[in-house]
Amino acid sequence: MNPAFVADAGFGPATSSSPISATIGAAAAVDVSHLPPLLPFEKHIVAHAIMYAVVYLVARLILAHGNFWLRIALPIIVTGVALGITAVQLSGVPAISDTHMRWGIAIFVLYLFQLSLGTFIHFVKTPALARKGARAPQNYFHAVLGIFIIGIAFYQVRTGFRTEWPLYTGRGSVGNGANIVWIIWLVLIPIAYFSGMILLRRQYRQEQEAAKQRYTLTQSGGSQVDMNMTTRNGGSSMTQ
Repeated sequence: MNPAFVADAGFGPATSSSPISATIGAAAAVDVSHLPPLLPFEKHIVAHAIMYAVVYLVARLILAHGNFWLRIALPIIVTGVALGITAVQLSGVPAISDTHMRWGIAIFVLYLFQLSLGTFIHFVKTPALARKGARAPQNYFHAVLGIFIIGIAFYQVRTGFRTEWPLYTGRGSVGNGANIVWIIWLVLIPIAYFSGMILLRRQYRQEQEAAKQRYTLTQSGGSQVDMNMTTRNGGSSMTQ
């Protein structure tokens, strides 16, 4: 916690014995109508939040596929992390000093690992399983890890607008609209995600048929062009 922000906001000196919850409660009582313009570090926080909100909404509900992650989502996510780190440096708050920051770094590392794992799964196949159109264990781990990242990201986002913003800026709590949007996402995104699993049986069937066709072409001496066409028509085994 940065004592300067607490004192400047009129909360009195911040001591190690002061409960954080009391500081947040005092921040919530601030009259936001008479606050000065956003400071540079606060602008970075807002940009950081907006970038993640956009990429999260678009990626999970509209364009969640491999090429999107690499070409659009990854640069936005890296930029969002950079904005968050810059905001911390400008504010004078110690780095990785609270739950939001620690989970933010952890989620970013997990995301990079998840992306690498998905790439590995896409390009490295187990021949015995590929002939049957079956999935390797790492595919299921990839799916479970993705669900975990989404779940912990919900928690991490909430610590940002419910705890960090009022604590470090002294501008009071974020409006209830942010909480409403967070609750809507908390309900809508899992529904959209698990609804998509209804289509998995069709995807698995297509992958099995494509695998059998590739295996048949291989045994009969089919051309590489024919095998490539079969792979494209049969769909990809990338998991979300």
